[in-house]
Amino acid sequence: MVSYVYLASAGIMFALAVIVFAVTARSRNWEQYTPELGGPRPRGLARTIRSVNSWVVGFIALVLLTAVAVLGAVQGGSVTMLLGLFGLFVVGFLTFGVYALGRSRGHPHAFAVGEAVISLGFVVLVAVGGNLLLTFGA
Repeated sequence: MVSYVYLASAGIMFALAVIVFAVTARSRNWEQYTPELGGPRPRGLARTIRSVNSWVVGFIALVLLTAVAVLGAVQGGSVTMLLGLFGLFVVGFLTFGVYALGRSRGHPHAFAVGEAVISLGFVVLVAVGGNLLLTFGA
């Protein structure tokens, strides 16, 4: 006997697929597309990422967070959450930094994303290897 949950799930996924297809087919008049000259101007998040001031503020926040984590560790408090947030900032800066470096050197978007993913994978590999070495010894 067919479960009604699976049947409802299949119906919802079919409806979502039809909606995505209809929106994609009707969203832009592809026959009369005219390319923009000069390229698009950065907006929103792209403008913020390319701004030097946002990188300076992020670096200052990273330094302050590091100082707070060190002071918390020296005083004997639990800093697991703080160190996790610090690690997230470092990995975020690494990923966006490698992507921005790739784009500034003229690499296409796909290459820059690939380089950022490879660097992120290397950091995860080092973290897992370090955890295994510390947990089980070598």
